[in-house]
This record gives sequence, C-alpha cells and structure tokens, in this order.
Amino acid sequence: MLGALAPSIMVMASAVVLMVVFVFLWRRSLDPFIEILVYDDEKRLLGLKITTSNATILVLNVYLPYQRYDNVDEYQAILGKIQAISDSFDSSNSFIVGDFNADLIKTSLFSPFLNSFISECHFIPSEIMYLPPDSFTYVSDAHGSRSWLDQVLCTHSSHSSVSDMVINKNATKDIANKMLNLLKPSDLLPI
Repeated sequence: MLGALAPSIMVMASAVVLMVVFVFLWRRSLDPFIEILVYDDEKRLLGLKITTSNATILVLNVYLPYQRYDNVDEYQAILGKIQAISDSFDSSNSFIVGDFNADLIKTSLFSPFLNSFISECHFIPSEIMYLPPDSFTYVSDAHGSRSWLDQVLCTHSSHSSVSDMVINKNATKDIANKMLNLLKPSDLLPI
C-alpha cells in the first residue's frame, strides 16, 4: 500500500535568492522502486518515477518563477513543459507538487495561467480538497500577508488515493525551507 510508502517520501523545495535546490527523501529500502528523473537540465523541475508490480507513479517537484510581469513567458513555458511531461508519462498516476508561485484562492498575476493549466490538464488541486481555505504556505516579510503558493496537483487516479494532507506551518515562516507533505495515500503500491 502507498500508505507505507508516503511517510517515507518527503518532498522539499528550498529556495535561496535565485538558487533552487530540490530534495526528495525516502527510505533506502525503497531504492529498487525509485528512479530520479531529470528534465534537460531544467532547474525548475525534478521528478521521481516510482514503479512496483502494481503501479507506476510520477512525483514531479516544481519551482516556478515568482510573480512579476517579466516572468509571464517563462511561467507559461514551464507549465507547458509540465503538461508535456505528464502527457508523455506511462501512467495516469501523477502528483505535481511544489511552489507554483500562484494562489488558487486569491486572484494574482499567475492565478489565471495556473487555473487554466489545471483545467486543460484535468488535474485536481488536492490540497484545496483536504486543507482549510485559510491555509497558507508563504508569509511576506515585507507586509505580513499570507499566500497559498505551494500546490499539490493530482491526476484523478492519484487524487483518489490521497486520504490526508498537512502543511508544516513552522516551515512556511522560512521560505528557504518550506515543505509540503503528502500523508496517508493508499492503494497504489503493495509495499
């Protein structure tokens, strides 16, 4: 069951100024099931392909450009890459997680692009289903305002396997170490 696997894999995105570091953590016993996917030296996308006799799963960690007009073209181009990766993946079990730098609850510069992407790709923003509407993953040092910039987008089959989700509130205070944890998914992997 994926329930045994999920607490073993944590997705972390660390951002320092313009340098981005992705980190996936898992138990060593899961090594035979996991392949790291690098996309043409793309600094904003890193994936895991998890394969067992029962399922193949894509976990794609993303870090999209921050919201400003100069970044609109790059933002849309990266959404296009994510769509191409998802479309070409050999399974319908995908989790696209990370810092999308767009709030799906509040209107922002990139929100329309992300909402359109979600609709076109038939993704489900699972975090909205499992977390309270006042959730946030970013606190502005300048204004103290809160935003929900980190998302968990799932295909229909992956979304149906998620039974719970939490945000590490302590990590949201430090943008250099924020985490989004998927907890208790079930029924995809017989480990």
